[in-house]
Amino acid sequence: MHNILNQPPPEELHGRLAFTVGSFVPKSRVDGMSVLNVGCGYGWFEKWATNVGVARMAAIDVTDADLDTARKHVTDPRVEFKVGSAIEIPYPAGSFDTVVSWEVIEHIPRNTEPKMFAEVRRVLKPGGHFLLSTPNRHWLSVVLDPTVLLIDHRHYSIEFLEQIGRDQGFAPVGHEVKCGLLEALDMWNLYISKWVFRRDRFFKERSLRMTDYDYARPRGFNTLFAHFRKDG
Repeated sequence: MHNILNQPPPEELHGRLAFTVGSFVPKSRVDGMSVLNVGCGYGWFEKWATNVGVARMAAIDVTDADLDTARKHVTDPRVEFKVGSAIEIPYPAGSFDTVVSWEVIEHIPRNTEPKMFAEVRRVLKPGGHFLLSTPNRHWLSVVLDPTVLLIDHRHYSIEFLEQIGRDQGFAPVGHEVKCGLLEALDMWNLYISKWVFRRDRFFKERSLRMTDYDYARPRGFNTLFAHFRKDG
């Protein structure tokens, strides 16, 4: 998604981003590995990956405009930015050890989720890993998400994703569901401040501390993290 505020990747990660790289992604899947980020946004994951020893990092998004901020702020020669989509990945088969995709699958065209999994499997090496996050399908997370009606922002159950994964030649490795009301309130703050007032979050430090607290709790209903391994 285009970075309408032209914000650089944050130096300090909070909430979902901090949990993603601090708890969910095994550093062994990045350090010394070739990694693809599908839907890289403004480059926060690329900055982290270069700091933990990625050997080669590819990052795609759907237009050059979507890549402008990441290209400006992530200049490490190990990172390559390229226009591409989750259902048409512009790399040859068997290119990567690890593929990640954070908050992307809910934005691709409806009913193309199997195509995304098939494309990820194609570009992974044998035994490679695919990690993603997406809104979790729970009645509260759906009710609290204003974009469900506005932009068809979809929510997924782990059962649905694991079935697609198995159908496309993946074995489920594990999953976590995190956060609840506090993360939802932070997202409302973000949507209103960004899309209505064209500014950063209101009460930003307090809002980020709330999501940090929410992610420190053991269970939630709002965000689903899923990990798959390519069979064969």
